[in-house]
Amino acid sequence: AGDRDHSITEIETVASSMGSLIAKLHRLNFFHPDLNLMNFLLDSKHNIHILDLDKASVPENLLTDEKKQQNINRLIRSINKQGQNANRLYVQAIVSALQSSYRGAM
Repeated sequence: AGDRDHSITEIETVASSMGSLIAKLHRLNFFHPDLNLMNFLLDSKHNIHILDLDKASVPENLLTDEKKQQNINRLIRSINKQGQNANRLYVQAIVSALQSSYRGAM
């Protein structure tokens, strides 16, 4: 196994961290219009960072639940697109952990 091989548990942990971070941003009324998998960075201490914040904003009005869900759906489409050639169990685990963590943190 190479350095890039990870267990489903490790991947679920990272996805859960992503979901919690997005929920925190949404609770702060922060909106990232280009929420996609390529705009996340996992550092050497396993902390998640969101990148490409140049178009992100705090709208005047509160984010609606619909807008928040659209934001999450954008990320899920990106995960599915990036995972087209990956083991579907891994992709499903990422999406499930992300959604569960997001809902739990909201």
